[in-house]
Amino acid sequence: MNRTVHSQKSYFDLLKWNFNRYYGGLSSLLFMVRVEGESIWPAFVSGRHYVASALFRPRAGDFAVFRNPRDPSRIFVKKVQEIRDEGYVMASTVSWGSSSDYFGIVPRHLILGKIYGAGN
Repeated sequence: MNRTVHSQKSYFDLLKWNFNRYYGGLSSLLFMVRVEGESIWPAFVSGRHYVASALFRPRAGDFAVFRNPRDPSRIFVKKVQEIRDEGYVMASTVSWGSSSDYFGIVPRHLILGKIYGAGN
């Protein structure tokens, strides 16, 4: 009897493929994020991968994946502290991490999705 074993990566690739197949190219609604650095520790561990989704907008208290307003080529994961008309106020979970105090309010169009993991 042959038995297929899927690694975590291949499982998510398969999930994205099925989502893409049945929902017409919307695979970007579900994606993987590799966390680097310790600015949102202990909620997320540096070096690990987490599932994120653009299906739902993050709310206050959620962790969001977004493009840095100062340098859109960089992608950050931070905790949503507050949502205002002009965008999202982001915070780090450690005192030395960057936050909206440094890079400003994140406009809604720079939000890529909500990350799932500890506390969600």
